[in-house]
Amino acid sequence: MEAIIVIGLLLFVGALFYLIYHFIRKIKNRERTLSKKIFFPILIGGFLLFIIGVFSNDSDLQNQLNEALEKNQVLTAENEEFKSTNLTLEEANEKLQKEYEELTSKLADFDKMEQELKEQAEAFQKEKEELQAAMAEEKGALEKEVNDLKASNATLNTEVERLKNQVASRSSNSTTSAASTSSNSSSTANASSSGSNVYYKNCSAARAAGVTPLYQGEPGYASHLDRDGDGIACE
Repeated sequence: MEAIIVIGLLLFVGALFYLIYHFIRKIKNRERTLSKKIFFPILIGGFLLFIIGVFSNDSDLQNQLNEALEKNQVLTAENEEFKSTNLTLEEANEKLQKEYEELTSKLADFDKMEQELKEQAEAFQKEKEELQAAMAEEKGALEKEVNDLKASNATLNTEVERLKNQVASRSSNSTTSAASTSSNSSSTANASSSGSNVYYKNCSAARAAGVTPLYQGEPGYASHLDRDGDGIACE
């Protein structure tokens, strides 16, 4: 349509130039006449083509404007949709940000709890070590006390055996003195006295004599032969 406008405009301008050219020639030749068959068809044709082209161009512009308006409406709808989507994404982002902050807070609480548990575990371990050290010290003291009591018990057993031997020796001496009036009693007393005076330096001597084991009260029994103090020597 723009081509029709250009053609019409050229024809119209050409008709005007032809009219000017005619007037210039007419100044020199007053008898010259304007050719109506050339001028008016060109002038009217150019004017009509120009008008038709302008109206057609206006119609095309209107169509283009309508298309532009339609595109604008589509773009507006898409823009609204994008705004709605953007709003939804912003809400989702805010929700995720809130969840992230909550998780970060929980993680910080867990880290704090873990640190407290570590400190408690270290305190318990230290207390355990202290208790173990105290128990070991107390156990050592108790073992020492037990050993001291055992030593004291062994000493007491030795003293008791010594006293028993003294009592037995005195009893034997008394029996020997009381039985000296008769020959039978004298023989028995002499045998008893000789038996009570039996002494073995060690268990090897007692075993050599074939009298082991020796029980408390038997001739030859002595506390130095009964090391564990259970009343049986040279077991």
